[in-house]
Amino acid sequence: MPGRRALAFPPGCRGTATLQTPSWPLVSAHAATVVGMSAQPDHPASPDDPSEILQLLPARWHEQFLAEYRAALSVAREVRHWGQLVGLLHLWHLRAVAYSDPEFPAAVREARDARPDDLVPVPGWPRHP
Repeated sequence: MPGRRALAFPPGCRGTATLQTPSWPLVSAHAATVVGMSAQPDHPASPDDPSEILQLLPARWHEQFLAEYRAALSVAREVRHWGQLVGLLHLWHLRAVAYSDPEFPAAVREARDARPDDLVPVPGWPRHP
């Protein structure tokens, strides 16, 4: 039947869309045109998303992140290297969380200046003299 009708969105998305169907008899069930659509993801962005990383990462680290990201993206064109890009983004997300913490420089100094007696051994790991 000709006219407009609403479309349903897949799970995880919300929005509106309208289909305009032709007024002549349909030759195919697929003869329709989407005349307007708006959809927003119903889930938060991934913390490993490059734009999320850049928002969290202090500006002084942007150039290094972008250089490493672009290099990994180039290599990831080969499907077998896709995991390297995923790993790099996760690592940079963790770095962004650490680097954006105002206490991070002090924690780095403390770790660098720590004496072996100050360190707490990890259970199950071998002790090094």
